[in-house]
Amino acid sequence: MKLQTRMSVLTLATCAAVLLLVSGAMAAPSFVNNSFEVDATTGFQSVDPTGWTTFRVGAPPYLINNNTYGNTPYGSQFLALGGIEDNAASWIEQTVSGFNVNQTYTLSWAQSSEYTSSDELQVSFTAGSNTAGQIFTSVPYPGGGQFWFTWQNFSMSFVPSATSVTFHFQGVPNLTPPSYEVGVDNFQISGGTNTPEPGTLIMMGSGVLGFAGMLRRKIKV
Repeated sequence: MKLQTRMSVLTLATCAAVLLLVSGAMAAPSFVNNSFEVDATTGFQSVDPTGWTTFRVGAPPYLINNNTYGNTPYGSQFLALGGIEDNAASWIEQTVSGFNVNQTYTLSWAQSSEYTSSDELQVSFTAGSNTAGQIFTSVPYPGGGQFWFTWQNFSMSFVPSATSVTFHFQGVPNLTPPSYEVGVDNFQISGGTNTPEPGTLIMMGSGVLGFAGMLRRKIKV
């Protein structure tokens, strides 16, 4: 094989590798402060967590440190959304960008009950997805003073109808027996294909073509 031919093959291989590396580096959609570790607390306090929009009736949401209650395995803090104790309908929301429309993604999180009831969390989408909301039920607490000690992993699939999706998480107090403050932690998003935006693809392609042109000129010289 001639040197020029070998260099041409090398050029094409290099361009393909660059495209794969850049496209693979595109970040997946993710939550800000997904595990509630940004706003440090050593105890049990009412808070509007960084990165989240909050609504409260009564005191919740509560930011709780394991040194006070609970034993979340995802860092040292978690959030509790209000229930019957505060006559609450507290909720948190966050808008996340970077989705591909009509592709299937998976939302996952950890959840725990405060007290004797099986606390519930309502998960829905207020913008960017037509996927129906669902209610998820935690098992009761183990007993004694072990509030928020049994953590379970939950997940649900959703399909974006826009590139940005607003996630809504709300405590559900109207149960028999009543729901107390449901603990939540470690919100994650997976699935879909993280394809670059069209403008990014154009810039990537222009850069790769320019790189290939330089190599070809060097070969001819």
